[in-house]
Amino acid sequence: MNERRDDSNTPAPHDGRKGTWQPPPPPAKVQATWRPPPVKTGPGPRPEPSIPQSVKCSCQQCNGHIEFDARDVGRVVPCPHCGVETKLSGPQAPLLGTAAAEGPWSRWTVSQTAGIANKRRVNPLGTLALVLGIGGVICLLCTLICRKPKETTLSGLVFIVTSRGQNVRLGGVEVLLAEKKQVLEFLESQRRAIESETASRQRELEAAEAALEKVRSEHNLFLTNRSYLTNADYIKAKADLDDILQKVENLKAAAEKWRTRDAELQTAASRAVQELQAAADREVQSARQAQTAGPRTDAAARQAGANTAQTRASSASSAFTSLERVAKRIFQPPGGRSVRSSGAGLTSSVPPAGEIRELAEWRAFLELAPEGLRVNAEKLAEKQSEVASFEEKVRSIERAAVGESGQAVQAAESRVAAAKLKGGSPTAEAYLGSFRPSAVQQTHTDTDGMFSLTYPRDREFVLFVRADGAVRAGNSEKCYWLVNAPSGPGDLWLQLSNDNLARTDSEGRVQVLTTPPSQRPVRNSLPSGGVLSSVTPSSAIVPEPYSDQTPPSKSVDRHALSLGIKELNTLFYKYGDFVFVKWGATAIYYFQAKRVAYRFRSHMLSEAEVMNNFEYKADVFFFITGPNRQFKPKEQGWSAWTMTTEYAQDGELYGNAECLVCLKIQKQKGKDWEVTGENTLFKPLSRNEVEGLLKLAQRPSGSQ
Repeated sequence: MNERRDDSNTPAPHDGRKGTWQPPPPPAKVQATWRPPPVKTGPGPRPEPSIPQSVKCSCQQCNGHIEFDARDVGRVVPCPHCGVETKLSGPQAPLLGTAAAEGPWSRWTVSQTAGIANKRRVNPLGTLALVLGIGGVICLLCTLICRKPKETTLSGLVFIVTSRGQNVRLGGVEVLLAEKKQVLEFLESQRRAIESETASRQRELEAAEAALEKVRSEHNLFLTNRSYLTNADYIKAKADLDDILQKVENLKAAAEKWRTRDAELQTAASRAVQELQAAADREVQSARQAQTAGPRTDAAARQAGANTAQTRASSASSAFTSLERVAKRIFQPPGGRSVRSSGAGLTSSVPPAGEIRELAEWRAFLELAPEGLRVNAEKLAEKQSEVASFEEKVRSIERAAVGESGQAVQAAESRVAAAKLKGGSPTAEAYLGSFRPSAVQQTHTDTDGMFSLTYPRDREFVLFVRADGAVRAGNSEKCYWLVNAPSGPGDLWLQLSNDNLARTDSEGRVQVLTTPPSQRPVRNSLPSGGVLSSVTPSSAIVPEPYSDQTPPSKSVDRHALSLGIKELNTLFYKYGDFVFVKWGATAIYYFQAKRVAYRFRSHMLSEAEVMNNFEYKADVFFFITGPNRQFKPKEQGWSAWTMTTEYAQDGELYGNAECLVCLKIQKQKGKDWEVTGENTLFKPLSRNEVEGLLKLAQRPSGSQ
């Protein structure tokens, strides 16, 4: 096959019927079939032809399909399509015999086909059409692969409105763009987890309430039955108390006996004095009768007896009165105090000895009564003190017993309260606190709270924003936004505020909200509602390092400085290219400057600070620098522009000392970052106030 034969010298094949030799017609189809011609036969018997096995292959030049006998695998033949020689490839068929493999028909077939191919001419238009078609297909594929889908450009603002009506823009907040499918799958998984946890907490609450009911019932039964009475300590303390109380009662009874005896003796003495007085009166009456009717001698004797009886009665009455006063001092002393001296006041009231026995007995009793009452009173006071001690002991045992039961009730109530606190309605924090999506894009809001994203329109995305420590109602809390990313032509605008915060619905689920976008408004427009406390009408203040201060290189220092700058924007106000400051306590000053500078230094933590769980501490100072001027409300206008006077502190230079913002930034384990500082002299400024200041003229030169 390596030599090309000429068709004119090759005998034509015999068709086996008419005796004429005709070459086989060239193939007319795109998929050509190459077949060997029939073998020329002589006068002898015709050999039985073998059954060929047909296979296919492609041209190595034009990729056209060629069908041929399997026995011709490996031969080089001209392609029926393009005419270029190509090698026939495919599985090698087994040869039936050497004669068949090397017979004249096989060699002739290849030569004949080559001659036919040589006689065909390649069509240049067909080749061009083929090349153009292949190029078009390639261009179409490249267009489909490299085509850039249409995109949406979204700008937005993240802010909240406080309870005082202040609009606070949130700078440095991360804005994530995530696939909506991923967000929905996460919310569904969170819903199942939260519902399972809610059911578990509900069971815990029911168990805690049942335990509380049981403990309360036992406590009430304990109080009703006074079960603490069976306590051994209580029984002993109560017995000691009862014994002391009995002794107190005995001492009180003894004191009462003294009073009773005094009353008895007083009554007897009074009766005796009355009887003596009655006898004296009878004697006087008898003496008077004797003077009128009897002899003189008898009358005189009777008169003398009457006088003696009258004297005795008067003396007895006087003694009774004295003893009565003494008895009052003893048994009814002023201020409740007993008479301590025995026989007090008795020496001047001694009745006739042996004549008035009742008075003598009363007098002897009153001489002994003060000492007896004093001893009794001292014993009574001692026992009453013991009573107070034992009563306190008994009460303490009661309180301990009741308190132990009451503590069980309090513990059960605490468990119920904790279960109710945990078992409340799920919040957005429960859903989104652990959400960390695989973001398609992510960005951060600038110090104005602004952000911008660009994403394809043919896919569904969700905006996820988390703001830690956002100030809303005066408290520090976390805010979340989960909003469908809008899609459409042009620059779209979206505001994330209190209106579209992520919240749980009535079923306790968090849904992805849809907020219609709008056209981008004028830069830095913000809904009305009060002083702009953390943003300015123009771009936020970006301070510059002062003097030899170098910008922080560590990421943690840069983060701390960014927190300080965020706080600075709540104290200073930028309008256009100028910074305004309102400062003062009683007298208010206004400052206008061109630049704000800072000094920053972080601290090495001491051992004590580490033990107090501090992880980071730094100080940052902000102050105006460069040209500035002042205005006082009582003055006619602004002062002339002057350069800021520097001052030194701790070997470092600082700018304006009056407008100095000192901030301490620190972080403790498990807590959020804290930014503190004594900056109460700085007052908030509003846009209207600043625009009014700009209308003021400068004071005349030389005016004070």
